Amino acid sequence: MQIKNSDIPIPSLRRLPIYHRVIEGLKRKNVSKVSSHKLSQITGFTASQIRQDISFVCSIGQQGYGYNVDELYFELSRVLKTTNPLKAILIGAGNLGRAVASNLMTKQAGINLIGIFDKNEAMSGKLIKEIPIRNLYVLDEFCHDNSPKVAILCIPEIDARTMATQLRQLGIKGILNFSEANLSAEFPDLMVEDVSFSDSLLSLRYYLE
Repeated sequence: MQIKNSDIPIPSLRRLPIYHRVIEGLKRKNVSKVSSHKLSQITGFTASQIRQDISFVCSIGQQGYGYNVDELYFELSRVLKTTNPLKAILIGAGNLGRAVASNLMTKQAGINLIGIFDKNEAMSGKLIKEIPIRNLYVLDEFCHDNSPKVAILCIPEIDARTMATQLRQLGIKGILNFSEANLSAEFPDLMVEDVSFSDSLLSLRYYLE
């Protein structure tokens, strides 16, 4: 099996988790093989685009057969590093934070959530999926002791920039940002994924009218 070692283009990389999720679903249904045309029907991407994306990962597809589901799942998991998850912390244990934390504890996301923090002292000690909520004043000590690499921000925009600065000083390398702050532009030295529900809703509204 020839493994591809070249860098994966960003657009293709963003589609790989979708393929991984779809293939995982097929694997659970005991499907043994799948064609690019079938994946196209499920994902909405063209079959040629899917074949090109997967070619950056490995060369296991066979003309007239398609892809072995187990092999493709293994290769996608390898590239996305779901079998070697990074330590992660979550900041903000409100409604959004609790929902995100619960989701991360039930799905493979390539991370291992080891700590949840909130500035509200009344929340300290409460559990989210067996993980205790800690007050922010112990964040520095926790990071020094446990060396997390990823932080998930579920906090207001007004707090996000200060928190990102602190996290960078604590050794955090990547941030999944659910605040409205545009941290990817303000912290180019960090790997930041900005997730804006309002932006997505505005885009949806445009296409519906």
